[in-house]
Amino acid sequence: MLRHLLRKWNDLPVFNPSLWPQRELLAGAVGVTACLAFVAHRIFRFNRYTGDLPPFLKQFPASIDLRFTLVDWHWLMWLSVWIIETGILTGYMVAFTSRTGAKSVARGFMEVVFPMIIAGLPFLIVLTPMNFNRVWPPAIGALKDFLYNQTVSANFKAAFLLQSWEPVFFLFLTVIIVGGAINLLGLLSLRKAFTITAEARLLIRQGLFKYIRHPLYAGHFVMFAGYLLFHLYWYTVMLYLIFLGGQYLRARMEERKLMSVFSEYADYRRDTGMFVPKIGRKTSQLRE
Repeated sequence: MLRHLLRKWNDLPVFNPSLWPQRELLAGAVGVTACLAFVAHRIFRFNRYTGDLPPFLKQFPASIDLRFTLVDWHWLMWLSVWIIETGILTGYMVAFTSRTGAKSVARGFMEVVFPMIIAGLPFLIVLTPMNFNRVWPPAIGALKDFLYNQTVSANFKAAFLLQSWEPVFFLFLTVIIVGGAINLLGLLSLRKAFTITAEARLLIRQGLFKYIRHPLYAGHFVMFAGYLLFHLYWYTVMLYLIFLGGQYLRARMEERKLMSVFSEYADYRRDTGMFVPKIGRKTSQLRE
């Protein structure tokens, strides 16, 4: 009975984009409008994302002093995050306006709505109050005390690096930047085949897709892991774990869709890793 009701719910016309008038135009317009709104917000609220101008810029051009302080480095790192994330949003707009038509259209709640829910889930993590100062300095202090009580010289070196929480702060920011860069590089390759719902447009095998099948998801895993470390609560950990599971289900749905359209996808899937590169020679090379 429950399965029958779920099937009827999944088959509702509202979850069948092929019935929507001007489906591609509508989806592109909504996507571009949403991304444009986010980009405009990031531009007009620039200081909210990066903080106030650092001392070295306030003095420019009257004097130039490139001996950056920690405040300067904080600002430069957050600026890097802002540039990459704004670049990703801009890339989405380009993708929405230049992608090819779908060869297999998404249909049903799981292929249409579920991907959108999962894609938006990690933004709930970012909206929570940042609690880095409350969580990590005490944890770093406890770890430093533990290492100082050890007799191995390597541990003393590690303890020296933990005299301040600043290295950890910059490490977490680096995680966000690296994840964002992976996502952006993947998006540059995916552009013409970009989709949020489970659809098949083109089979992309260049760029990062030469090594992994879902570089955008891999980048999101890394980027939002960095944000999680800045917003570490029990419920944000749960949100992140749900996000990981949801992205895995999305990837599986997309792969089934691609395999049904592109016969060569089976070989591509065998030769590449899902989220990390596959170690060893390619299957196609082994057959030669």
